[in-house]
Amino acid sequence: RIYRVISDETESAGPPMLSELSVHQLVEKLDSPNGWERDMAHQMLTWKFPEPETEVMEANFELKTTLGQIHRLSLFDFWGGVSGAMLFDALTSDSAELQIHALRFLTAENANPAVMGEVLKLAESEDAGVRFQLAIALGNLPPAGEFDRPTPPNVGEALAKLALRDSDKPFHVSAFASSLGKPANEAVAALSGAKSQKILPLLNPLFESSVATGNQNAIAQLLSQTGQSGFAEFLAVLDRRRVDFESNRAAKIRARTAWPHPKNAEGRF
Repeated sequence: RIYRVISDETESAGPPMLSELSVHQLVEKLDSPNGWERDMAHQMLTWKFPEPETEVMEANFELKTTLGQIHRLSLFDFWGGVSGAMLFDALTSDSAELQIHALRFLTAENANPAVMGEVLKLAESEDAGVRFQLAIALGNLPPAGEFDRPTPPNVGEALAKLALRDSDKPFHVSAFASSLGKPANEAVAALSGAKSQKILPLLNPLFESSVATGNQNAIAQLLSQTGQSGFAEFLAVLDRRRVDFESNRAAKIRARTAWPHPKNAEGRF
């Protein structure tokens, strides 16, 4: 049997007629504790305003709850993009859940100096979910030399800081690897001086990225920093990719100047 408990004193309220609500009332519903109401209000705002029209853009979006603010970010992304000011407010909140959602909308267009200041602070976050999403988000940004800002952030340095802190977490290492590419030189330079046990789990994605992109500078730096253990991992990457060692100039020079060539290394490789 299924029982339904109702009040004898008050009339049961039916489902809200969201279609009869104004824009401002729909926006207020984004703060509702009822998940169905929030989601339907969100959908109706996108149905009524597929384009960012004045009526909805001038509505009061000063939402109070974390879930309401998450809806706000998603709506403005739908309407053309999250502004730097809105992103800054979300990143400086005390909610890790809101910070994680905000990082999904980080782009070169809204990453002004104030926003990037807060973004780089999150590399020190105690929340592992925030650090994981940050490692992914940094992959959306160009490296310092190509960042159109007066004081460009060092994306590679932030990636390296995240990777070193969470080098024992496979999913975090994968997130770090997914964001490597153009910032690889910065990331490798930032890893210099780090403890070898922290760098070793990162060698595979670093070499994979560097070999795939033909980044000779990053390969040379890594081989210089990691010695024979790094060279062994590098050879394993070349073998998996079926790349000829002799054709890789940076590795060949490094091998001949720092330690014996693998062909003459008495079986160490």
